[in-house]
Amino acid sequence: FSAHARPGDVPWRDLGVEVSTSYIPFYAGAKYRIGASGLFAAGEIGLTIARASFGGESDSETKIGATVGAGYQTGKINGRLSLWLPSLEDAGDGQGLMASVGFDFLSL
Repeated sequence: FSAHARPGDVPWRDLGVEVSTSYIPFYAGAKYRIGASGLFAAGEIGLTIARASFGGESDSETKIGATVGAGYQTGKINGRLSLWLPSLEDAGDGQGLMASVGFDFLSL
């Protein structure tokens, strides 16, 4: 069992339209190792800052988001595939699959 935290940025650009959106997650979570094989299950919860701009106007809001997924770790490098809910309040309006690669800089 381990705890972790990570920030990120998920830019989204709609080609052909002057719209840009960006999601900035600040999540903390836990990882549970499954045996000695390197497989693990993980879950995170935290704040998602959603920003959007259209023409000269922009807006942002902060929601509580979460991920749940599984991955594989070898040494200090890990890969993960997670179901991402940028807003738990509006979970029916948007979800995504998030693939990520990470590096353990510090182990306590």
